[in-house]
Amino acid sequence: MKYLLLILALLAGVHSYAQNNKDTVEYFMDYNWKKCGNSDNPSYYRLAYRQGDMWMVKDYYLKEQTIQMKGLFSVYTHDTFNTEQGLFIYYHP
Repeated sequence: MKYLLLILALLAGVHSYAQNNKDTVEYFMDYNWKKCGNSDNPSYYRLAYRQGDMWMVKDYYLKEQTIQMKGLFSVYTHDTFNTEQGLFIYYHP
């Protein structure tokens, strides 16, 4: 019985770790912040990951390889983050 509880605890930990990895979104964007492919001459790279009920989003300039924007979004639908929440910081290249 003791071993069964140990195995269940280990499996639950692996399942929760795998679930957290699915909560990451990465893609390229064009000059107008529209999602595009790598071959479509992108200007920005977006990295978003879940933090509880919110999404931390960071956009990067591709040419300069520096951060362009970071902030929290409260809603993520399909491929757009549409409800800003809290402080957003924008940077020059």
